[in-house]
Amino acid sequence: MLPSSKSVLGWKKAGHNTCLQAKHQLGRVPLAPRLIALAKASTAVNAAAPSTLQHQPSISPASAPQSAPPAPSPPSPCTRCPSSAPHLQLVNGLTIQMTGRSVSPLVLSYPTSAGPLYIGIDGPIQDNHPGNGGLRIWKYASEQDAVAECRVLASTMTLKHRVYNTGFSGAKLVLNATNAIAGINKAALMAEVSDILHELCGTVYTGCDLNTSMEDMEILTELCPYVLASVGCLTDANDATGFGVYASIEGAAEELGGLEGRTCLVLGCGKVGSIVAKLLAQAGAKVLTYDIYHDRADIPGCTNVSGQDWRSIPTDILSPCSTSGFIDTHTAAMLHTKIVVGSSNAPFKDAAAQDVLETRGVIFVPESISSAGAVLADSIEQFDWEAYRTARPAYVHAYIHSLVKSKTRELLNKARLLSRVPSHMLEDVCTDPYTPPVGSFFSQYLEEHTQHFDVAVIGGGMAGTAASYWLSKLAPQMKGVVLESRTVAHKGGSSYGDSRMYRQMYSQEYFSRMQTAALQLWDELERESGVQLLTPNGLLFYGETDTGETVEGSVRGVAQTCKQLGLEHEYFADPEEMRKKWEQIRPGENYEGVYEAAAGSVNASLSCATMMGQALQRGWSLLENTRVEDIQVSEPGDVKILTHDGKLIKANKLVLCAGGWTNEVLRKMGHEEMALEVWNVHWGHYQVAPEVARNLPQWFCFQKDKADEGSWDGGLYYGFPPPDKDSSSPVIKVGIDFTPEDPKFRTEGMEGFAYEPDERVARYIDQFMKENWSGIGERRDMQASPYTMTKDSYFVLDKLPGRPEVCMFTGGNGRAFKFAPLIGRCLAELVLDLPPSYDLSPLSAKRAALKKGKEEMAAEAAAASSASQSSSNGIHASSNGSHHNGNGNGRHSYNGSATVSSGSSEAGEKLNV
Repeated sequence: MLPSSKSVLGWKKAGHNTCLQAKHQLGRVPLAPRLIALAKASTAVNAAAPSTLQHQPSISPASAPQSAPPAPSPPSPCTRCPSSAPHLQLVNGLTIQMTGRSVSPLVLSYPTSAGPLYIGIDGPIQDNHPGNGGLRIWKYASEQDAVAECRVLASTMTLKHRVYNTGFSGAKLVLNATNAIAGINKAALMAEVSDILHELCGTVYTGCDLNTSMEDMEILTELCPYVLASVGCLTDANDATGFGVYASIEGAAEELGGLEGRTCLVLGCGKVGSIVAKLLAQAGAKVLTYDIYHDRADIPGCTNVSGQDWRSIPTDILSPCSTSGFIDTHTAAMLHTKIVVGSSNAPFKDAAAQDVLETRGVIFVPESISSAGAVLADSIEQFDWEAYRTARPAYVHAYIHSLVKSKTRELLNKARLLSRVPSHMLEDVCTDPYTPPVGSFFSQYLEEHTQHFDVAVIGGGMAGTAASYWLSKLAPQMKGVVLESRTVAHKGGSSYGDSRMYRQMYSQEYFSRMQTAALQLWDELERESGVQLLTPNGLLFYGETDTGETVEGSVRGVAQTCKQLGLEHEYFADPEEMRKKWEQIRPGENYEGVYEAAAGSVNASLSCATMMGQALQRGWSLLENTRVEDIQVSEPGDVKILTHDGKLIKANKLVLCAGGWTNEVLRKMGHEEMALEVWNVHWGHYQVAPEVARNLPQWFCFQKDKADEGSWDGGLYYGFPPPDKDSSSPVIKVGIDFTPEDPKFRTEGMEGFAYEPDERVARYIDQFMKENWSGIGERRDMQASPYTMTKDSYFVLDKLPGRPEVCMFTGGNGRAFKFAPLIGRCLAELVLDLPPSYDLSPLSAKRAALKKGKEEMAAEAAAASSASQSSSNGIHASSNGSHHNGNGNGRHSYNGSATVSSGSSEAGEKLNV
């Protein structure tokens, strides 16, 4: 009977690289390997040995702690191995003791039932600095091909290990399958591999590679301890490669001023490539994906260019995550890119191809730096086993991110300083081999990168900055931090821009009164900061009177509320009266209107910057370009947040203001998701004549939707007057407040959100302006921004159910920015357990409208299962269902019968009208 996985893992926990003879009664005789290749030892070869390294810089402070942990204990002898020093039997019968001998690279051949197994060892054969490389199974054309690949891959692995000082040298196991790979008896093969590893007595470790799986490694781990494959751990070492590649790209992109907005092409969308593509999209890059299997490149948030000639596509960064040797001299001469960095081992066909590329000034970051995530994970597994075994994957990824990004920057900085080609400087950035292995620093790294706060806010948009502003006012003694994945009110979120409507005209008294309360706080913020944030323009609501209630109300609905609340307004029952006041307007025959002279626009981006600035002045911290990777709330008052770059934030309270990313954050917390959708809403700018600009109001037009006519036109349009009416070339902002009911325009989160405007929707706006306003010139631009929607069009402003230390705001429904100071104050009061300044009961996080139905959850589970099953092939499925109570044309509708409603504006709604 085989030993349990638990018992085998116990060997590592005890710090022993040992196997007990009692656990293996296989009765195999010692194997006699055949020496296939022994390259001539040279100075370059001997550089693999620590004693002959010429460059020994200290570990960068950014990549590892300053003080070294205790050196790991030497491994205990293996009672099953024939001796602690392996002997290799050559064909002529001569026996040579190989322990400690520097060779490069040695290739041994062992017979197995599935075909010959070649083991490449590039470095001294010794158990205190063993070789490490995955087990690859392939059917090669010849023994020479198999041996050649084994040697190249072993050498490549050595560079990865030396650059980071993992505690290993390079090795590779390559099995040349005699018959079809699918017919191999993997259990029998793993038993044979175990015997071979025992024969090598801890001088070689292996793990997963091409055509070997975690199931194979679990079997192998049962049989011997010389396996590094994260068996029994939460972390997938192969995922770590993807996170490492992304970190290297992030580091290299600093040469271009950062990743946001850069065009990146990920070439090969398997497990690693798909991770890289998704992380790049999250960072705000324009991501193109390519794979010979086209559907593998269908990754949310990316543009699939499979089928095109990828060599001719202009990019800023090319990330090869596919096979080796595909960049030849012709391809290198064609590439339209600035940086090449990826996971492919030896992506160039030969040195000449690499020279062609680098001679053109293209930066190439060698894979020994960029594709080292898995070997770094192996180092942690070997030298900090207990921490690795229990660590959440995000913690491992963060440490790897820090190491790889730091090493990438070290390489490029030194190359620039010395005016040398980066790839020629690998020896200059190898980590000091006399320091403890990099994996042994993992626990210490996490401890040294931990920061403590009273409250942490996730999201630097409207709600997040408003919450920090009010928390700093109401509780100045508290230490707080805002975590923002990009920048405050960044262009990809909902708080960017210079105009949002504020108005007291609402069909629902609840929101009219909320605006009245918020206006007082806007005035307080402006006086305190000395910055003008609100501009009175006057607001005209006009249009058809039989549209029904929408998220923005209706003409007659707002008129009734104004009368009930005694709000100053002007009503137009005759379209001719509107034409007399605004000669450019072209209202329909039956149009009516309501005008609120006190209404106007809010400068959204400036408001977020101002509120954040006030909090910073009171001692708060802001971490921009810091993506949250993991959140733990193990018990009340114990919030742990891990960022992508390795910061561990510990806080007593958490304020979640992630907008369209809300459910993504909830998933990272392990919390139930909410029934939210992210809608794609268009807006743009139009040229107007100077004489027209001076008399244009702020307006909102209500028309019936045309869904029954097969149109996407939802009938709701709005516009702002020029910010500078005296400009010689004024422009106005015009947008729509409807979203076509099409998966392209409605997603369940920001993954897959289409920022590229749709020309058909843009033409609706063009046509509307042509028919309804005179003096309007050409369209200058068109953009698409996210609305985070709830089913009942009310916000969410509450404590997270079951998590009293987490307060949240989401579901702004495109109308929340006008309430920003009040939203922030209410969030602060929730955090501080103070009575709220406004009735929040309709905004409860527990209301039925936020619950996902069984059918929705079943569909999502099926989609997730499909994505999981296809992940090994790099295929990523997405589910873009629509769950909003909107009518068929996708206009924003209001469920007037809701007694417990929702309301919230994520990180600040983009097109808040």
